[in-house]
This record gives sequence, structure tokens and C-alpha cells, in this order.
Amino acid sequence: MKQRGFLLVILGAAAVWIVQLSVSSQRQASFSLEAAQAYYAASSGLEWGAYQAISASACPPTTTFSFTQGGLNGYSVTVNCTSNSYSEEGNTFNQYYLTATGSIGTIGTAYYAASQQDLKVTDAP
Repeated sequence: MKQRGFLLVILGAAAVWIVQLSVSSQRQASFSLEAAQAYYAASSGLEWGAYQAISASACPPTTTFSFTQGGLNGYSVTVNCTSNSYSEEGNTFNQYYLTATGSIGTIGTAYYAASQQDLKVTDAP
């Protein structure tokens, strides 16, 4: 009888360990997906910011917008821009330095993922 009880304890401990391992793997996979989506949210913000800067020949104001459809639903992105002018062969051009941060969730909680990306573009031909 003692051997049967010992065997049940060992099997129970093994089952608990397997469940914990499975939950940990699921959380890791979920976080990896959220981090990848935050990366794409930031990339979208950079593309938007670059288009705005080049088409208006000026930095757009710092802008935050939220995605409401598709795979990025629930994510937000904040786009910052700074610029400077430079001369080359008598022509003046602008360089735009864009930073975009895509994120979901609240900082400091288990459900938070973010990605920050930078881009430099110019209006030089």
C-alpha cells in the first residue's frame, strides 16, 4: 500500500510539472506573437510618418493612433519626428528622423508588448 501511495505522489507531481511546462510554453508563444505584432505596428507607423514628412516637406506632429481592424486590432503606435536641413551642391534638402513605438497592454503588467523602430529619410532626389 505504501508503494502505491508513493507511486501516486510521483505521478501526481509529474502531471503538475507537465501542465506547468505546457502553460509556460503557451505564454511564451503568445508573447512572441504579441512582440511580432508590436513590431509590425511600429513599422506601419514609420511608413505613415515617412509619407507624411516627404509629402508635406515637414515633420508631422507627434501622433498616436490605434489600430481597430485586422491582426493589429488593439495595438497602438506613437510616431515622433525631428528634422534638419542640409545643403549639397547649392541645393537644400531635409532629413527626417522618425521613431515609432508600437505597443499593446499596459507597462508593468504581464500583458504588455512593445517594439520601437527608427528611420531616417530625406527629400533629396
